[in-house]
Amino acid sequence: GNTTAVSQTDMVNAVLNERRHELFFEEGHRWFDLVRTNTANAVLSVIPYKEVNWKPYMVLFPLDAQVLGKAPQLTQNPGY
Repeated sequence: GNTTAVSQTDMVNAVLNERRHELFFEEGHRWFDLVRTNTANAVLSVIPYKEVNWKPYMVLFPLDAQVLGKAPQLTQNPGY
C-alpha cells in the first residue's frame, strides 16, 4: 500500500529494494537476490573494496573436488 509502483517492473524493483534493506544481515539473502536477478556483477563490480578483486566468474561457486571425482560428467565452473 505504501508504494508508488505503477507497473510490474516497478513493483519488482520496490520489493527487491525492500529486501535489500530489511534482509541486509540475514544469511546471504542479498547475495541470492543479486544472483537470481543477474545483477551481481553490476552491483559488486562498483563497490570500491570489491572492484579490485571482483571477477564475473565469482557469481558461481566452485564445485568440490570430491564431488567432481564421484561424478565425472560434471565439469568445474569456469574460473576455478
